[in-house]
Amino acid sequence: MSKAIILCALLLQACAITRVPLPSTSAERVAKLEQAPDEAGELIYEGQVFDPESSASSPAFRYERRVIKRNGLLESTHITTDLSTQKVAVIQSAVHTPSYELRTLEQLNAQTGAVSRVTVTGRSLHYVFHQGDTAKEADELVDAPIVVGPTLFGFIAQHWAELEAGKSLPVLFVVIEGLTSYPFTLRKAEGEVLMEGSGLVALAVKPQHFLFDPAQKRITRYTGRAPQRRVVDGALSDLDARVEYTHHATYR
Repeated sequence: MSKAIILCALLLQACAITRVPLPSTSAERVAKLEQAPDEAGELIYEGQVFDPESSASSPAFRYERRVIKRNGLLESTHITTDLSTQKVAVIQSAVHTPSYELRTLEQLNAQTGAVSRVTVTGRSLHYVFHQGDTAKEADELVDAPIVVGPTLFGFIAQHWAELEAGKSLPVLFVVIEGLTSYPFTLRKAEGEVLMEGSGLVALAVKPQHFLFDPAQKRITRYTGRAPQRRVVDGALSDLDARVEYTHHATYR
């Protein structure tokens, strides 16, 4: 995919957000985790999600990271709750190795009604997307490490020594509802880690900022694009958030 097409896709995605109900089986899973989040595993941390464009001083969303081990792999689930309704807005569930190599990512988006999945086999990614009557599939070959929301902080911690030494790390961040990944670069600068879009992607997405506790190599604050959306005049809009973290267990 050319850089120009990547930029256009990002800009169009930000403008064209549709909303339909989730399929019944996905809606049942969302409702189940609303009532019993422990079924997704041990609580690792909570993130209080603030909307910098809102005048409210309280968080707009809260999300939990929960992890369970299955067959030698980890399943890390991020459950994001809209605090204005106390309803789950987005669930992201990633299956990955202990070194944060992605195997699958599933996203249930209760805000848009979209159900998305990506499966990683070697250098090949296979995407499946459903939203109402719309069904799409896509394949992608990659040449850099793949990261997603539930694996990104772990990937940074795994490569902490390289970042501390001043090395820049190319990664591909999966935008699952867009059926593709986008190129970014991770680097350490002035006490924080930055993830910056490569080439024209930088024109569409602001740099993402990660503040880590350097001793424990765990996230304390994140500033950047969030998977959930804010509501502006009744319409969904992309959210560039600030997230403050409280840890409850050793990060994994």
